[in-house]
Amino acid sequence: MATSPPDGAWPVAEPPPDRQPPTAARIVEVVVAGVLWVGLALGSLAVGALAPLTAMASDGCGGSSDDGALICRPEGSLLFFGGLALLWVLLLVAVLFSAFRIVRAATTGRSVWPWPFVGLGIALLGLALMILDLAIITR
Repeated sequence: MATSPPDGAWPVAEPPPDRQPPTAARIVEVVVAGVLWVGLALGSLAVGALAPLTAMASDGCGGSSDDGALICRPEGSLLFFGGLALLWVLLLVAVLFSAFRIVRAATTGRSVWPWPFVGLGIALLGLALMILDLAIITR
């Protein structure tokens, strides 16, 4: 036999207030962040697809593998492909992390616009590291 408690006997949580409809500025912010993210994703795809072409830096090696640049030796090719893998990983992290943060910020009411730029910073870090890797192994 279930009985109801007397009034005020148990604390009852207040229902959450209804969410306010988004303002026009908020809608524009989310749309612009989405467009910037699409640009980041397409740019990362293009850079990632074209990056293997930098292997042509070893064209000057010819048939010799004893002297010359580091890329002409077996350990140089290992460093090259390691740098390429690092670039691809950082590009993937940039796209996925910024997408996650954009969605998270949009659903919690926080600013959305910085996250595509954070992703761009991560992608540029990967590109800078790949360029540094190429500079080291081709000299």
